[in-house]
Amino acid sequence: MGRISDRHHCLDDGLAAVVNATTSPIGLPLGIRRFVEFNGGEEPISTLQRVVGELIERYSAMATSHPSISVELLCRILGVTLAGTPPNSPSRSGPSYTAGRPNLRASHTGVLRLEKSKAIVAIPDYVDRDTARLSVAHELGHFLIHWRGTHLDEATMRLPSTAAEEAMAEYAARLLLLPRERWLADSKVGNFAEYVVRQSGSAGVTIHSAAVRLGDPDLEDVQVSGAIIWRLPKPFVEGKPLYEQISPHWFKCPGAFVPIGKSRARPRSLVADLASCKHDMYESRVESVNIGSFTGTHQVDGYAWGSLERGTRTVLTVFRPQQSELAPPSVMPDRTCTTQGVLQFDFA
Repeated sequence: MGRISDRHHCLDDGLAAVVNATTSPIGLPLGIRRFVEFNGGEEPISTLQRVVGELIERYSAMATSHPSISVELLCRILGVTLAGTPPNSPSRSGPSYTAGRPNLRASHTGVLRLEKSKAIVAIPDYVDRDTARLSVAHELGHFLIHWRGTHLDEATMRLPSTAAEEAMAEYAARLLLLPRERWLADSKVGNFAEYVVRQSGSAGVTIHSAAVRLGDPDLEDVQVSGAIIWRLPKPFVEGKPLYEQISPHWFKCPGAFVPIGKSRARPRSLVADLASCKHDMYESRVESVNIGSFTGTHQVDGYAWGSLERGTRTVLTVFRPQQSELAPPSVMPDRTCTTQGVLQFDFA
């Protein structure tokens, strides 16, 4: 695999550290070294990609056509018992596009444990569907790292998990739920922000994971500099310019720091314009960006959804290195937009 190229930006800092780490015995945790050695690999990332790819091939031979990967079937293939409320149970709420608020949860929690030599993945009942699915896939990533063909390596499982292993397990989750064969495989994408929101819903993953997936090392042909999710404060001030209120809620901008809840959009910027629209909108522009320490001229792909009236208006921006030719403007049909950057309260 080698180091990440200068043109490719891995949005997961922890995974970038694994990619760029030395492969000497001293440079890698014991569990990862044994994982690479057992699977006949040269380094962790390409080994994980191959192992997950083989699992997806087995899955595809057994699964019916469906836009989202079944984590329950993945567990059955691996002989893993799933404990807790199933991720696809009606009792778990998924993203609600009618309410204008797709899943924005950035973290998840689950546990992989051994009981009488049986692998069990337990997920809490309080997390939503998409987070539960990612939790299961993340724990299956740990399972693959410690699996030795016929049994789990109990010696490495007993060791405290490292940042490198957590990053690899998270990458495995993205590879499992957004496999390369489905992710960015249909056509050239004009607006990454719109694509992320749309695909996260059909694939059953959080917007955060789908955005980070754009920078994964198996997608070296995709050039992305960063991603930011913007939200309105609660409550927001009626009549106050929108650009003075909307601020970053979450970011993945390698090598840069974005002050959460403190930075503000510029007037007439893409963020301000899209946020002030009444309906779901997406558009691309070339802009000079200066958000915290994230600076430079970028092609900015933006997608906005949610309601100003209810204070749920949200904008996802994905930044690409400036292209010689900007992708054709992509705007959802039959939508109107106010571009003055000021909150409007003339909802029907």
